Amino acid sequence: MQKIKFVPELINEYSYIPALFLANVNPKQFEISSDVKKTDILGLTVFDSQSLVYLRKARKKYPNNKIIVGGIGVTDLYHYILEYADYVYFGQAFEFDDNCVLEKKGTKKIKYNNAIPWEKIPIVRTGKKSWYFMIESGCPFKCEYCNVSHISKFDSMPGEVFFDKVFRFDIKYKGQFVRLLSNEGYFIYRHFEKYNKLKHNRYLSSSIPLKSFVKYYKKGVNQTKEPVLRFGIELPTEELRKKILPPVKHISDDEILDVIYRMNLMGQDITLFLLYNYPGTTPEDFERIYELLTYAEIKKRKIRVSMSTFTMLSTFRKSYSASEYVDHLLDFPNFDTTETHRNLRRVHGLKVLAPAHMKRALHFHSHMFLPGGTKLPSISNPKITARSYLDKLQKYNPDLNIYKTMDSMFKGRVLKNGYYHLTWGE
Repeated sequence: MQKIKFVPELINEYSYIPALFLANVNPKQFEISSDVKKTDILGLTVFDSQSLVYLRKARKKYPNNKIIVGGIGVTDLYHYILEYADYVYFGQAFEFDDNCVLEKKGTKKIKYNNAIPWEKIPIVRTGKKSWYFMIESGCPFKCEYCNVSHISKFDSMPGEVFFDKVFRFDIKYKGQFVRLLSNEGYFIYRHFEKYNKLKHNRYLSSSIPLKSFVKYYKKGVNQTKEPVLRFGIELPTEELRKKILPPVKHISDDEILDVIYRMNLMGQDITLFLLYNYPGTTPEDFERIYELLTYAEIKKRKIRVSMSTFTMLSTFRKSYSASEYVDHLLDFPNFDTTETHRNLRRVHGLKVLAPAHMKRALHFHSHMFLPGGTKLPSISNPKITARSYLDKLQKYNPDLNIYKTMDSMFKGRVLKNGYYHLTWGE
């Protein structure tokens, strides 16, 4: 395939980072430029269904150009993407593989590329004093709600490659901030003696589980130099976390309180992330977060609680089907209408970021598990609810068995022996 061009005006911040890495590692295959010719192939990265707005914008602005879309989100959105794009790429593209390019509807399976040439991965500049350094791919924890560890094989940059690059960087630059792109978050702790020798710049992991943070913090490892530390609590009670999540997410209420207390003493802002409307939870379960944060006595710094709307991915197979998730959404109230939300807003020093409404979650779900070309209702009208959205969806597509089609498309998608199996619902 000819060189792929990323247009900065058509990619959001999340997508710009992988574009930077691809253009640096494989300049013969990728470039970043606003100069678009009619013969150019344009590249986009899709993380989830919210990224699709950039794809629609790209098609409208460049109707005659070929478009190729990659990113972790293609595994559940490829059928919808092909309504606007010409090609979908599956997996890593540092070493571009034409066998991973999907261009024909109805294809049964496609090769998935997990190869990463770690020795070629650079530290890339994203601002005057800010840089990104990709040191891991995938995630080892296999949380069921996330497709990263189920689709992308976990791999980590060898320690000797990492330190060769950062020691050279440390000689050349001073006073810079380097964000280490990782999901496991243990890398700098495994190599802490060498890491401690880096004096001129700051190198901080972009992600570390709270339980691991507590463990290493007690050992004297300082990870509190960021403006805001972010921790995924995921579920509202320690009983649910132990029942549903992998061991690394078995965070006790006492551990949460201890981190809040220590960070407040140090003047460190933190954000706690939770998954609202997660299957197996009830709205009443989230009252526990209010009780916990009331007890925490926030004093010196602010705490943010970010409630995300849980959206089912094709990796979520343990206890729910795609159609059962629809019924779950119909019965779950919007968070901003709950007593918990009202209570949290009254806690001093706490900022609450409410999740999207259930109608939006159903809209995203429909993108993923209904065939491309399905007419989806608009959710812009504030009077639309999840239930009225479903009624309109059936009205717009009278011949479509919504529940049966969703379950069929959901169950058939699986990564096996290096190939991703596709479903089309037709």
